[in-house]
Amino acid sequence: AVILVILVTNSSGAARNRWLGYLTTTATVVAIIYSPLVGYIGHFGWRWAFLSFALVLPLIAMTIVGIPPDPPRSAALKARENKPAAARFILGTPLMFIIYLLVAGAVLVSPAIYIPFRMREIGITDTRMIGTRMMSGPIAGIVGSMGYSWIRSKLSRPLAFVAGFCIMAAGLFA
Repeated sequence: AVILVILVTNSSGAARNRWLGYLTTTATVVAIIYSPLVGYIGHFGWRWAFLSFALVLPLIAMTIVGIPPDPPRSAALKARENKPAAARFILGTPLMFIIYLLVAGAVLVSPAIYIPFRMREIGITDTRMIGTRMMSGPIAGIVGSMGYSWIRSKLSRPLAFVAGFCIMAAGLFA
């Protein structure tokens, strides 16, 4: 989420779209690698999987070095005075938008949290196997992302959104 905010506030137009595409693709590819890696590490004990959070440490250093500091407040205030009014939220109020994001986030995250526990209940106890089987969701995400421009050319934005969830559901079902 923090990277999204940085991208949106520090870029615009085609550059913003390009960087958002890079972010989405990279995150999905990392998820494909991350699932079996954490599954393998978890094979040695459930606490060991938490070591994967240490991967963030180099990112913290890269962020501190690579992101320029904010401009002085007076320049930001002057720039804000010259900007047109803020865009209206599609869903009406910011509160409705926040509720929408919370529901969408729950739909996206819940299966990835629930499925490993369900696998264990049905007898799949090897964490390496669970991690490997969790790769189908991100792979479906990559397929959907790569085909987004084609999907978007055929469907409206709301239908493309629904199609994206259907593609992800197919990956989770697999």
